[in-house]
Amino acid sequence: MGEQSFFKSAGLLIKSRKEALGLWIWCSLVASLIVSRGFPPLQPALLSIAAFFFIATAVYTYNDVVDMEADKKNVFKSNRPLVSGQVSKSNAMKLIYISAILGLSISFLNNLPSFLLSLLYFTIFVLYSYPKIHLKKRFLVKESVISGGILVIGLSVCYAIIGTFSPMVFIGFMMFSIFAFFAMPTGFDSTDVDADKLQGVKSIASKLTLKRRLQLAITGMFIIMTITPFTYINFGYNMLLPILVVLGGLVFLRNLVPLMMSISPTVNNVDMAIIMKSRKTIVMFIFLISICLVIGSLNLSFFSP
Repeated sequence: MGEQSFFKSAGLLIKSRKEALGLWIWCSLVASLIVSRGFPPLQPALLSIAAFFFIATAVYTYNDVVDMEADKKNVFKSNRPLVSGQVSKSNAMKLIYISAILGLSISFLNNLPSFLLSLLYFTIFVLYSYPKIHLKKRFLVKESVISGGILVIGLSVCYAIIGTFSPMVFIGFMMFSIFAFFAMPTGFDSTDVDADKLQGVKSIASKLTLKRRLQLAITGMFIIMTITPFTYINFGYNMLLPILVVLGGLVFLRNLVPLMMSISPTVNNVDMAIIMKSRKTIVMFIFLISICLVIGSLNLSFFSP
């Protein structure tokens, strides 16, 4: 296949993973805004965003290559470019190598600590899919890798911009990661339950009914709402953070609790409309909590007359 077909294939592969790639790009942007209190230096911020775009492209394309056969049995993934035959495996592998080299090289342009954290992210996510290790098949590891990846990105961007550790970024992204861990079985894995069981993936979603998964997400929200008011000031955040998190949490609970109450504890095959509504609520709050963290990191005295 020619050069033009490779770029077309790359575009299709990236487009098919736009939700996942968008999450990691968003995490990079949020980290750069938090560590710089809303005003990041342009060069390291853009380099970090570009680095994680390419690194995430590499690891998610690799995941698609490894899971090709399993994805054929998943109604939500059977139309992906590799599975449907729109993209060849050879072009997918080219994209993996090119993206990995570009992403890690760009990260190295920032500084060594940022590069090492980027390399850690890349390594963990490759092992997440690598058939001989396949971390995602181990119970609790699938969720831990994704939520841990959020924290690693935050620290990598932190070192890229200020060259040292930031307690503000660490605690902010730790909260982000905690919520992601508790909410992931509902927000991202509910549509993968059957495919996970076929692959032998021991995810939380494959072990719990939807009602229990919703209860887990609600628990994660309560943890964030409880921790934030008592810790925000110790890590440099302003008073807007706990206010916005609590208000946002109440909206979250207002949407999710009625859904949870409407489902029997023993039933797992629930109307897809309920699954998609709960997924939409969780994805929206992931973005909301990150916006709260950015607003909470602003130096309010800067805006005072």
